[in-house]
Amino acid sequence: MPEYGNLCKVQTLRAAIAAPPVDAPVEALAEVYTAARRLAQDAYTSRMPAAEELAERLLYEIHVGTCYASPTGVVLAAIWQTLLAGHLRRHLEPARVEPFESIGISFRSPDRGRRGRGL
Repeated sequence: MPEYGNLCKVQTLRAAIAAPPVDAPVEALAEVYTAARRLAQDAYTSRMPAAEELAERLLYEIHVGTCYASPTGVVLAAIWQTLLAGHLRRHLEPARVEPFESIGISFRSPDRGRRGRGL
Protein backbone atom coordinates (compact mmCIF):
# COMPACT_ATOMS: atom_id res chain seq x y z
CA MET A 1 0.00 0.00 0.00
CA PRO A 2 1.31 3.51 -0.78
CA GLU A 3 2.49 5.82 1.98
CA TYR A 4 0.10 8.69 2.74
CA GLY A 5 2.11 10.68 5.25
CA ASN A 6 2.42 10.64 9.00
CA LEU A 7 -0.98 12.15 9.86
CA CYS A 8 -2.84 9.67 7.67
CA LYS A 9 -2.06 6.92 10.17
CA VAL A 10 -4.52 5.81 12.84
CA GLN A 11 -2.21 6.21 15.87
CA THR A 12 -0.94 9.63 14.80
CA LEU A 13 -4.47 10.79 14.06
CA ARG A 14 -5.68 9.66 17.48
CA ALA A 15 -2.89 11.65 19.13
CA ALA A 16 -3.76 14.72 17.06
CA ILE A 17 -7.43 14.44 18.06
CA ALA A 18 -6.51 14.21 21.74
CA ALA A 19 -4.13 17.20 21.59
CA PRO A 20 -5.31 20.81 21.59
CA PRO A 21 -5.64 22.27 18.08
CA VAL A 22 -2.57 24.07 16.80
CA ASP A 23 -1.83 26.16 13.75
CA ALA A 24 0.29 24.53 11.10
CA PRO A 25 2.68 26.13 8.66
CA VAL A 26 1.38 26.42 5.12
CA GLU A 27 3.91 23.89 3.83
CA ALA A 28 2.84 21.29 6.40
CA LEU A 29 -0.82 21.89 5.64
CA ALA A 30 -0.18 21.52 1.91
CA GLU A 31 1.64 18.23 2.58
CA VAL A 32 -1.24 16.92 4.71
CA TYR A 33 -3.82 17.95 2.13
CA THR A 34 -1.85 16.31 -0.69
CA ALA A 35 -1.55 13.07 1.29
CA ALA A 36 -5.26 13.07 2.17
CA ARG A 37 -6.18 13.82 -1.44
CA ARG A 38 -4.03 10.92 -2.67
CA LEU A 39 -5.64 8.64 -0.09
CA ALA A 40 -9.14 9.76 -1.11
CA GLN A 41 -8.27 9.23 -4.77
CA ASP A 42 -6.95 5.72 -4.12
CA ALA A 43 -9.81 4.81 -1.80
CA TYR A 44 -12.85 6.24 -3.52
CA THR A 45 -11.92 6.69 -7.18
CA SER A 46 -9.42 3.89 -7.80
CA ARG A 47 -11.25 1.75 -5.22
CA MET A 48 -8.16 0.19 -3.70
CA PRO A 49 -9.45 -1.93 -0.77
CA ALA A 50 -6.51 -1.19 1.56
CA ALA A 51 -6.75 2.55 0.91
CA GLU A 52 -10.52 2.51 1.40
CA GLU A 53 -10.13 0.65 4.67
CA LEU A 54 -7.61 3.23 5.89
CA ALA A 55 -9.74 6.19 4.77
CA GLU A 56 -12.86 4.79 6.44
CA ARG A 57 -10.89 4.09 9.62
CA LEU A 58 -9.52 7.64 9.69
CA LEU A 59 -13.00 9.10 9.18
CA TYR A 60 -14.31 6.85 11.95
CA GLU A 61 -11.56 7.97 14.35
CA ILE A 62 -12.22 11.63 13.60
CA HIS A 63 -15.99 11.22 14.01
CA VAL A 64 -15.65 9.37 17.31
CA GLY A 65 -13.03 11.79 18.59
CA THR A 66 -15.08 14.87 17.72
CA CYS A 67 -18.58 13.52 18.43
CA TYR A 68 -19.43 13.71 14.71
CA ALA A 69 -18.65 17.43 14.55
CA SER A 70 -16.06 18.90 12.24
CA PRO A 71 -12.59 18.96 13.79
CA THR A 72 -11.42 22.27 15.24
CA GLY A 73 -7.76 21.92 14.27
CA VAL A 74 -6.82 23.01 10.78
CA VAL A 75 -4.78 19.86 10.03
CA LEU A 76 -7.51 17.46 11.14
CA ALA A 77 -10.11 19.57 9.34
CA ALA A 78 -8.13 19.30 6.09
CA ILE A 79 -7.95 15.51 6.38
CA TRP A 80 -11.61 15.23 7.40
CA GLN A 81 -12.94 17.50 4.67
CA THR A 82 -10.88 15.83 1.94
CA LEU A 83 -11.74 12.27 2.91
CA LEU A 84 -15.40 13.06 3.57
CA ALA A 85 -15.78 14.76 0.18
CA GLY A 86 -14.40 11.64 -1.52
CA HIS A 87 -16.58 9.37 0.59
CA LEU A 88 -19.76 11.31 -0.17
CA ARG A 89 -18.93 11.63 -3.86
CA ARG A 90 -18.48 7.89 -4.17
CA HIS A 91 -21.58 6.90 -2.26
CA LEU A 92 -23.96 9.63 -3.41
CA GLU A 93 -22.93 9.86 -7.08
CA PRO A 94 -25.05 6.86 -8.19
CA ALA A 95 -28.16 8.55 -6.76
CA ARG A 96 -27.48 11.97 -8.28
CA VAL A 97 -30.16 13.46 -10.49
CA GLU A 98 -29.86 16.33 -12.90
CA PRO A 99 -31.85 19.49 -12.16
CA PHE A 100 -34.80 20.10 -14.46
CA GLU A 101 -35.90 23.25 -16.21
CA SER A 102 -39.07 24.74 -14.78
CA ILE A 103 -39.81 26.49 -18.08
CA GLY A 104 -42.67 24.74 -19.79
CA ILE A 105 -44.02 23.13 -16.64
CA SER A 106 -47.41 24.51 -15.79
CA PHE A 107 -48.15 24.47 -12.11
CA ARG A 108 -51.72 24.59 -11.00
CA SER A 109 -52.62 24.70 -7.38
CA PRO A 110 -55.95 23.18 -6.34
CA ASP A 111 -57.20 26.62 -5.24
CA ARG A 112 -56.34 28.35 -8.50
CA GLY A 113 -59.37 27.14 -10.43
CA ARG A 114 -61.84 27.86 -7.63
CA ARG A 115 -60.71 31.43 -7.13
CA GLY A 116 -61.25 32.21 -10.81
CA ARG A 117 -64.89 31.14 -10.60
CA GLY A 118 -65.75 33.28 -7.60
CA LEU A 119 -65.88 30.40 -5.13
